[in-house]
Amino acid sequence: MIRFIKFLIFNRTTLNLRLLVKKFFFPVYFTAKPLANKKRYLSLYDKLLKKKLYYKKYIKNNLKTLDIVFIKKLALSTVVTIKKTPLNYEHGFLLAIKLIKYIKKNKLKKINILETGTARGYSSIIMSYVLNKYKIKGKITTVDIIPNNIQIFWNCIADTDNIKKNRKTLLVNYNQYLKKINFENNNSEIFLKKLKKRLNFVFLDGAHDYETVKNEYNFIRKLQKKNDVLFFDDVTESQFPGIFRLISEIKQTNQYKVKLLNLNSNRGYAELIKN
Repeated sequence: MIRFIKFLIFNRTTLNLRLLVKKFFFPVYFTAKPLANKKRYLSLYDKLLKKKLYYKKYIKNNLKTLDIVFIKKLALSTVVTIKKTPLNYEHGFLLAIKLIKYIKKNKLKKINILETGTARGYSSIIMSYVLNKYKIKGKITTVDIIPNNIQIFWNCIADTDNIKKNRKTLLVNYNQYLKKINFENNNSEIFLKKLKKRLNFVFLDGAHDYETVKNEYNFIRKLQKKNDVLFFDDVTESQFPGIFRLISEIKQTNQYKVKLLNLNSNRGYAELIKN
Protein backbone atom coordinates (compact mmCIF):
# COMPACT_ATOMS: atom_id res chain seq x y z
CA MET A 1 0.00 0.00 0.00
CA ILE A 2 2.87 2.40 0.76
CA ARG A 3 4.31 1.69 -2.68
CA PHE A 4 0.92 2.43 -4.26
CA ILE A 5 0.59 5.75 -2.37
CA LYS A 6 4.05 6.81 -3.58
CA PHE A 7 3.03 5.82 -7.08
CA LEU A 8 -0.06 8.04 -6.80
CA ILE A 9 1.99 11.04 -5.60
CA PHE A 10 4.58 10.85 -8.37
CA ASN A 11 2.00 10.35 -11.13
CA ARG A 12 -0.84 12.61 -10.03
CA THR A 13 -0.24 15.18 -12.76
CA THR A 14 -0.27 12.78 -15.68
CA LEU A 15 -2.91 10.14 -14.96
CA ASN A 16 -6.34 10.08 -13.38
CA LEU A 17 -7.05 7.85 -10.37
CA ARG A 18 -8.81 5.14 -12.36
CA LEU A 19 -5.88 4.78 -14.74
CA LEU A 20 -3.42 4.76 -11.85
CA VAL A 21 -5.25 1.95 -10.08
CA LYS A 22 -5.36 -0.08 -13.29
CA LYS A 23 -1.74 0.59 -14.15
CA PHE A 24 -0.53 -0.29 -10.64
CA PHE A 25 -2.51 -3.47 -10.17
CA PHE A 26 -2.65 -4.69 -13.78
CA PRO A 27 0.76 -3.66 -15.21
CA VAL A 28 1.17 -6.69 -17.46
CA TYR A 29 -2.16 -6.27 -19.21
CA PHE A 30 -3.30 -2.67 -19.02
CA THR A 31 -2.15 -0.54 -21.94
CA ALA A 32 -3.69 2.51 -23.54
CA LYS A 33 -3.52 0.91 -26.99
CA PRO A 34 -2.37 -2.32 -28.69
CA LEU A 35 1.38 -2.79 -28.32
CA ALA A 36 1.97 -4.41 -31.70
CA ASN A 37 0.33 -5.38 -34.97
CA LYS A 38 -0.77 -8.86 -35.97
CA LYS A 39 2.38 -9.49 -38.00
CA ARG A 40 4.57 -8.87 -34.91
CA TYR A 41 2.58 -11.27 -32.73
CA LEU A 42 2.64 -13.95 -35.42
CA SER A 43 6.39 -13.49 -35.78
CA LEU A 44 6.85 -13.97 -32.02
CA TYR A 45 4.60 -17.02 -32.17
CA ASP A 46 6.65 -18.51 -34.97
CA LYS A 47 9.83 -18.05 -32.93
CA LEU A 48 8.15 -19.62 -29.90
CA LEU A 49 7.18 -22.72 -31.86
CA LYS A 50 10.73 -23.09 -33.16
CA LYS A 51 12.15 -22.82 -29.67
CA LYS A 52 13.57 -26.09 -28.38
CA LEU A 53 11.46 -27.66 -25.65
CA TYR A 54 13.54 -28.74 -22.67
CA TYR A 55 11.17 -31.62 -21.91
CA LYS A 56 10.49 -32.46 -25.57
CA LYS A 57 10.93 -36.23 -25.19
CA TYR A 58 8.89 -36.31 -21.97
CA ILE A 59 6.10 -34.34 -23.64
CA LYS A 60 6.09 -36.52 -26.74
CA ASN A 61 5.96 -39.69 -24.64
CA ASN A 62 3.08 -38.51 -22.46
CA LEU A 63 0.81 -36.46 -24.71
CA LYS A 64 -1.01 -37.33 -27.90
CA THR A 65 -0.27 -35.32 -31.03
CA LEU A 66 -3.73 -33.71 -30.85
CA ASP A 67 -3.03 -32.59 -27.27
CA ILE A 68 0.24 -30.98 -28.31
CA VAL A 69 -1.40 -29.23 -31.27
CA PHE A 70 -4.19 -27.91 -29.02
CA ILE A 71 -1.73 -26.41 -26.52
CA LYS A 72 0.42 -24.89 -29.25
CA LYS A 73 -2.61 -23.24 -30.86
CA LEU A 74 -3.86 -21.94 -27.50
CA ALA A 75 -0.47 -20.32 -26.85
CA LEU A 76 -0.95 -17.87 -29.71
CA SER A 77 -3.86 -16.11 -28.03
CA THR A 78 -2.80 -16.49 -24.40
CA VAL A 79 1.00 -16.66 -24.14
CA VAL A 80 2.45 -14.62 -27.00
CA THR A 81 2.97 -11.10 -25.66
CA ILE A 82 5.34 -8.17 -25.91
CA LYS A 83 7.71 -8.56 -22.97
CA LYS A 84 11.38 -8.27 -22.05
CA THR A 85 11.78 -11.82 -20.76
CA PRO A 86 11.72 -14.86 -23.09
CA LEU A 87 8.30 -16.27 -23.97
CA ASN A 88 7.60 -19.69 -22.52
CA TYR A 89 4.70 -22.09 -22.92
CA GLU A 90 6.30 -25.36 -21.84
CA HIS A 91 4.55 -25.32 -18.47
CA GLY A 92 1.26 -25.88 -20.31
CA PHE A 93 2.45 -29.28 -21.52
CA LEU A 94 3.82 -30.22 -18.09
CA LEU A 95 0.60 -29.15 -16.38
CA ALA A 96 -1.47 -31.28 -18.76
CA ILE A 97 0.77 -34.30 -18.19
CA LYS A 98 0.70 -33.96 -14.40
CA LEU A 99 -3.09 -33.65 -14.38
CA ILE A 100 -3.51 -36.67 -16.68
CA LYS A 101 -1.20 -38.75 -14.50
CA TYR A 102 -3.12 -37.68 -11.39
CA ILE A 103 -6.45 -38.67 -12.97
CA LYS A 104 -5.17 -42.08 -14.11
CA LYS A 105 -3.38 -42.89 -10.87
CA ASN A 106 -6.26 -42.02 -8.56
CA LYS A 107 -9.10 -43.18 -10.81
CA LEU A 108 -11.39 -40.37 -9.70
CA LYS A 109 -14.61 -39.55 -11.55
CA LYS A 110 -14.81 -36.05 -10.14
CA ILE A 111 -12.09 -33.65 -9.04
CA ASN A 112 -11.76 -30.12 -7.69
CA ILE A 113 -8.99 -27.93 -9.18
CA LEU A 114 -7.68 -24.57 -8.00
CA GLU A 115 -5.45 -22.13 -9.82
CA THR A 116 -4.09 -18.78 -8.66
CA GLY A 117 -3.06 -16.30 -11.34
CA THR A 118 -5.56 -16.69 -14.19
CA ALA A 119 -3.85 -14.21 -16.53
CA ARG A 120 -5.25 -14.79 -20.04
CA GLY A 121 -6.53 -18.26 -19.20
CA TYR A 122 -3.80 -20.43 -20.75
CA SER A 123 -3.44 -22.88 -17.84
CA SER A 124 -7.11 -23.08 -16.89
CA ILE A 125 -8.16 -23.81 -20.49
CA ILE A 126 -5.56 -26.59 -20.70
CA MET A 127 -6.81 -28.18 -17.48
CA SER A 128 -10.43 -27.93 -18.68
CA TYR A 129 -9.37 -29.57 -21.95
CA VAL A 130 -7.93 -32.51 -19.99
CA LEU A 131 -11.10 -32.90 -17.91
CA ASN A 132 -13.22 -32.88 -21.07
CA LYS A 133 -10.99 -35.40 -22.83
CA TYR A 134 -11.11 -37.89 -19.95
CA LYS A 135 -14.79 -37.18 -19.19
CA ILE A 136 -14.02 -36.11 -15.63
CA LYS A 137 -16.64 -34.16 -13.72
CA GLY A 138 -15.55 -31.21 -11.63
CA LYS A 139 -14.65 -27.54 -11.65
CA ILE A 140 -11.54 -25.46 -12.13
CA THR A 141 -11.62 -22.40 -9.92
CA THR A 142 -9.10 -19.82 -11.04
CA VAL A 143 -8.40 -16.67 -9.02
CA ASP A 144 -6.99 -13.36 -10.22
CA ILE A 145 -7.22 -9.71 -9.19
CA ILE A 146 -8.11 -8.80 -12.78
CA PRO A 147 -11.91 -9.04 -13.09
CA ASN A 148 -13.59 -10.89 -15.95
CA ASN A 149 -15.85 -8.02 -16.93
CA ILE A 150 -13.25 -5.28 -17.31
CA GLN A 151 -12.70 -4.23 -20.93
CA ILE A 152 -8.96 -3.88 -21.55
CA PHE A 153 -6.20 -4.54 -24.04
CA TRP A 154 -4.46 -7.78 -23.05
CA ASN A 155 -1.11 -7.35 -24.77
CA CYS A 156 -1.79 -10.22 -27.17
CA ILE A 157 -2.89 -10.85 -30.73
CA ALA A 158 -6.57 -10.30 -29.86
CA ASP A 159 -5.78 -6.59 -29.37
CA THR A 160 -4.94 -6.10 -33.03
CA ASP A 161 -8.57 -5.45 -33.97
CA ASN A 162 -8.25 -2.37 -31.70
CA ILE A 163 -11.21 -3.45 -29.57
CA LYS A 164 -10.92 -3.85 -25.80
CA LYS A 165 -12.19 -7.16 -24.44
CA ASN A 166 -13.03 -8.82 -21.17
CA ARG A 167 -11.52 -12.19 -20.32
CA LYS A 168 -14.43 -14.29 -21.55
CA THR A 169 -14.53 -12.44 -24.87
CA LEU A 170 -10.79 -12.95 -25.17
CA LEU A 171 -11.39 -16.70 -24.82
CA VAL A 172 -14.51 -16.88 -26.99
CA ASN A 173 -12.96 -19.54 -29.26
CA TYR A 174 -12.70 -21.84 -26.24
CA ASN A 175 -16.28 -21.54 -24.99
CA GLN A 176 -16.70 -25.30 -24.64
CA TYR A 177 -13.92 -25.32 -22.03
CA LEU A 178 -15.14 -22.26 -20.15
CA LYS A 179 -18.10 -24.29 -18.89
CA LYS A 180 -15.86 -26.10 -16.41
CA ILE A 181 -14.06 -22.95 -15.27
CA ASN A 182 -15.17 -20.72 -12.43
CA PHE A 183 -13.40 -17.35 -12.73
CA GLU A 184 -12.98 -15.62 -9.38
CA ASN A 185 -11.98 -11.95 -9.11
CA ASN A 186 -10.31 -11.78 -5.71
CA ASN A 187 -7.13 -11.72 -3.72
CA SER A 188 -6.04 -15.35 -3.38
CA GLU A 189 -5.51 -15.21 0.39
CA ILE A 190 -8.98 -13.75 0.96
CA PHE A 191 -10.58 -16.27 -1.38
CA LEU A 192 -8.79 -19.29 0.11
CA LYS A 193 -10.24 -18.57 3.53
CA LYS A 194 -13.69 -19.38 2.11
CA LEU A 195 -12.75 -22.81 0.81
CA LYS A 196 -13.83 -25.94 2.65
CA LYS A 197 -13.81 -28.64 -0.03
CA ARG A 198 -10.91 -30.91 -0.91
CA LEU A 199 -8.48 -29.52 -3.50
CA ASN A 200 -7.36 -32.45 -5.61
CA PHE A 201 -5.05 -30.53 -7.90
CA VAL A 202 -3.66 -27.02 -7.41
CA PHE A 203 -1.57 -24.80 -9.69
CA LEU A 204 0.00 -21.80 -7.93
CA ASP A 205 0.99 -19.03 -10.32
CA GLY A 206 -0.30 -15.85 -8.68
CA ALA A 207 1.68 -13.91 -6.11
CA HIS A 208 5.42 -14.57 -6.01
CA ASP A 209 6.47 -13.11 -2.65
CA TYR A 210 7.33 -15.43 0.21
CA GLU A 211 4.67 -14.36 2.72
CA THR A 212 1.75 -14.56 0.28
CA VAL A 213 2.77 -17.88 -1.24
CA LYS A 214 3.40 -19.34 2.21
CA ASN A 215 -0.07 -18.26 3.35
CA GLU A 216 -1.58 -19.81 0.23
CA TYR A 217 0.30 -23.03 0.90
CA ASN A 218 -0.84 -23.17 4.53
CA PHE A 219 -4.48 -22.99 3.45
CA ILE A 220 -4.09 -25.46 0.60
CA ARG A 221 -2.21 -28.20 2.48
CA LYS A 222 -5.14 -28.52 4.91
CA LEU A 223 -7.52 -29.17 2.00
CA GLN A 224 -5.46 -31.85 0.29
CA LYS A 225 -5.32 -35.59 0.92
CA LYS A 226 -2.83 -38.32 0.11
CA ASN A 227 -1.60 -38.22 -3.52
CA ASP A 228 -3.17 -34.81 -4.22
CA VAL A 229 -0.96 -32.51 -6.29
CA LEU A 230 0.33 -28.98 -5.71
CA PHE A 231 2.17 -27.60 -8.75
CA PHE A 232 4.30 -24.43 -8.43
CA ASP A 233 5.34 -22.12 -11.24
CA ASP A 234 8.47 -19.91 -11.21
CA VAL A 235 10.55 -21.92 -8.75
CA THR A 236 13.64 -19.96 -9.72
CA GLU A 237 15.93 -18.79 -6.94
CA SER A 238 17.52 -15.89 -8.85
CA GLN A 239 14.21 -14.34 -9.88
CA PHE A 240 11.73 -15.46 -7.23
CA PRO A 241 13.66 -16.25 -4.05
CA GLY A 242 10.48 -16.26 -1.97
CA ILE A 243 8.98 -19.20 -3.85
CA PHE A 244 12.29 -21.05 -3.86
CA ARG A 245 12.64 -20.50 -0.11
CA LEU A 246 9.17 -21.90 0.56
CA ILE A 247 9.80 -25.00 -1.56
CA SER A 248 13.05 -25.58 0.33
CA GLU A 249 11.16 -25.33 3.63
CA ILE A 250 8.45 -27.73 2.48
CA LYS A 251 11.12 -30.27 1.52
CA GLN A 252 12.22 -30.32 5.16
CA THR A 253 8.76 -31.39 6.31
CA ASN A 254 6.93 -34.63 5.70
CA GLN A 255 3.90 -32.96 4.16
CA TYR A 256 4.73 -33.53 0.49
CA LYS A 257 7.09 -35.37 -1.83
CA VAL A 258 8.85 -32.59 -3.72
CA LYS A 259 10.14 -32.91 -7.26
CA LEU A 260 11.88 -29.95 -8.92
CA LEU A 261 11.56 -29.48 -12.68
CA ASN A 262 14.17 -27.09 -14.03
CA LEU A 263 13.83 -25.90 -17.62
CA ASN A 264 16.86 -23.63 -17.34
CA SER A 265 18.39 -21.06 -14.98
CA ASN A 266 15.48 -18.69 -15.66
CA ARG A 267 12.53 -21.05 -15.32
CA GLY A 268 11.72 -23.82 -12.89
CA TYR A 269 8.71 -25.66 -11.50
CA ALA A 270 7.95 -27.92 -8.59
CA GLU A 271 5.54 -30.83 -8.32
CA LEU A 272 4.45 -31.61 -4.78
CA ILE A 273 2.53 -34.81 -4.03
CA LYS A 274 0.78 -35.03 -0.67
CA ASN A 275 2.04 -37.76 1.66
